[in-house]
Amino acid sequence: MVYCGKPSKGCASCRTKKTKCDRSLPSCSQCMRVGRICPGYRDEQTLMFRDETKKVVRKAKAKEVERNAQESALNKTSRPGSDGSSEDSSPERDIELIIRNPSPPLEDGAIYFFFDHNALVPRTFSRGFLDILPDIYQKKLNPHNPLPEVIAAIGLAGISNLQNAPDAMLAARVKHTAALRNVNSALQNPETAKADSTLMAVMLLGLFENITCSTPQSLEAWAKHVGGATALIQLRGRTQFQYDLGRRMFAYLRIQILVNCLQRRQAVPQVILDWSQTAYNLQNEEEAIEQQLFNLLARLCNIRHLISIQAGESFETVVSALSIDADLEAWAVSLPSVYSYTTIPDKQGPRATFGYSRHVYTNFVIAGIWNAWRSARILTTEAVIAWLTRYDECPQSTPEYIQSELLQTKMSDDICASVSFYFEGTDFRNSPYAVKVSAGVSLLWPLYVVATMFHRTEARTEWVIKQFERIGGVLGIHQATAIANLLKRKREITLWNREMSNFLDMEDENEDGW
Repeated sequence: MVYCGKPSKGCASCRTKKTKCDRSLPSCSQCMRVGRICPGYRDEQTLMFRDETKKVVRKAKAKEVERNAQESALNKTSRPGSDGSSEDSSPERDIELIIRNPSPPLEDGAIYFFFDHNALVPRTFSRGFLDILPDIYQKKLNPHNPLPEVIAAIGLAGISNLQNAPDAMLAARVKHTAALRNVNSALQNPETAKADSTLMAVMLLGLFENITCSTPQSLEAWAKHVGGATALIQLRGRTQFQYDLGRRMFAYLRIQILVNCLQRRQAVPQVILDWSQTAYNLQNEEEAIEQQLFNLLARLCNIRHLISIQAGESFETVVSALSIDADLEAWAVSLPSVYSYTTIPDKQGPRATFGYSRHVYTNFVIAGIWNAWRSARILTTEAVIAWLTRYDECPQSTPEYIQSELLQTKMSDDICASVSFYFEGTDFRNSPYAVKVSAGVSLLWPLYVVATMFHRTEARTEWVIKQFERIGGVLGIHQATAIANLLKRKREITLWNREMSNFLDMEDENEDGW
């Protein structure tokens, strides 16, 4: 990661004319005043740091070849008359030597890779904390602080996945182990346990599991990191909502908790509900809108939990699901124009999207909010359809069933239409942004809901599987690849319907614990 200095934040027109740019959206005031088209704003972070990932990977591989040659020569000279084999030298030992102290250039490349692939959008909109991590990272941290280790681990894993550099993954595992050790050490001290960097590190450990996931244990590890971060949130107390970073981290974790509860049919912890209201009282309009959606999704989590413990839908739970869906619809109608998106024809047809239209959003945050809303509406209709199927002799003829089927089709069409934006969209007009890993991770759950909903079709499921493979291949998110392979063999991840434990039920070898 090479620091290149702080660039100008203004649009191209203002930089050329050397006028002060206020960076308003969708157009700066200077451009609006003179009636010209604003060319948009540059990605400040990309300009501040020069990407030398490929360069350092090449250097690391070259050094590895040279090191192997030197060790081979050393082995031959130390054992005259031998054929070059040695019980003290093996590929495993060579790799151990490499990853025990990964080369600084490779680690520098990993750090750049992390920031370049995870900072979601410019700070003019984002409510997350990933976009301000560069500032935190530049501060002087304790040598045993877990944050640098987990950042390096994620970056190394990303390089390994996308550059086909297995040595980088081995180095990532070493960094990951060091990060876990430093987190455990930090938790022993009441002060460091409450530190922002400790909570950041625990949440980022979950992202590491998303990127490296290939077994059911990774899903369990991710859920445990979410649980650990939840415990830290409680430990930190209400004072964390009195400053911007504290609220941002809580908002990020809240999303992870929601996804975990939806997946596992669990109720949202009461402390998260209570403290969300505390944070809501201190938030601006944009944060308040997301808080309203959180409340609706939390209600949905609670209904799904109730259905699971009573072994099926009841009239009362269906009425509650319909009430949630009505409130979700009303929430969407009340959104300000900044949350709007454009639907345009797609000439490539089903190959690019599942249908003949695609969506263009202002940024990935807004796309993610809409997809969370759509997947929630699909899940509310699942409860209605399941109840009608169980208790009605001819459910397909009922108005509620027909309406639910139409709604599922509409919501799944829109989720599919959003996918192309994640790979081809721009955050601001004429300002291209590469899709970020964190944005790709946010797409996994909505696509999974589409692939496993009641009114799924074989053609749509096959298309969704291809998108999971695309996310895994293009973004290096191995969890997407694992889900794609799973959907090819069976319908859903039954692990998400079990209670979390340290020991997976591995009795059925064909299920592989999923």
